[in-house]
Amino acid sequence: KKVDMASQPEWVQKLTVTAAKGLRKGERGLDNVKISVDGIPSGMVSTLTYTMSYSYKTPQGDGSGGFFTDTPIKVDGATTFSRSFDFGTCSTHSCVRHDGVSSMDVEIDFTTKDGDSPIWSGTVEVK
Repeated sequence: KKVDMASQPEWVQKLTVTAAKGLRKGERGLDNVKISVDGIPSGMVSTLTYTMSYSYKTPQGDGSGGFFTDTPIKVDGATTFSRSFDFGTCSTHSCVRHDGVSSMDVEIDFTTKDGDSPIWSGTVEVK
């Protein structure tokens, strides 16, 4: 879902959310992406959850994938958050790469120490 960012607190509107592509060593050559959130006010956020989705290409055709958490992640007042994710799936014998990912739809749900629940959402270019 897309959130009307104008309805969110100013600090949420000013967050910088980036996605940097890389290659995870030792993980069967899958590309990965590191999502980073910068500009969280110090001491304000206690936890967050996220939902991310993307489209990709494989030799078998186009598909979609994503990542989410349903258990809140403790931030404990930090000003930044980052997490890395693999673009692909692996079984015991092989991996299927998710190629051609150029952007991701991202939603980050925060819980502040005051009990508020602001949300950042948007499309992030994968660089």
